Amino acid sequence: MPLNRRHFIAALATAITTISVQPPVGANARMVATYVHRSLAGGSTACGGTWDNESMIVASRSHRCGTRLRLTNPANGANIVVVVRDHSPNSQLDLTRAAFRHLAPISQGRVTVNVQVL
Repeated sequence: MPLNRRHFIAALATAITTISVQPPVGANARMVATYVHRSLAGGSTACGGTWDNESMIVASRSHRCGTRLRLTNPANGANIVVVVRDHSPNSQLDLTRAAFRHLAPISQGRVTVNVQVL
């Protein structure tokens, strides 16, 4: 049975609202960032290499390996540039302890950041 115009438009609207799109290069997004516990340091990353808690790297759920991101804490204006080196199974962004310390105190545990793809 063919779709009439009204059904086609309704189906198209539903499809468009369910598509998940990564922000384009240079666009800003707001994400929650956490840090990786020190016990996981030295483990292998999905992008190759090892996880070093003193480097400026991040595990991301929505960005590809090698992507450079500028993260800014809107509460205090602190910002850093990190490189995606792993995939995050839990949080939107999992930072190294060193990267997290540049944005907020470790005791805070999580921070909302503005994300700009570079």
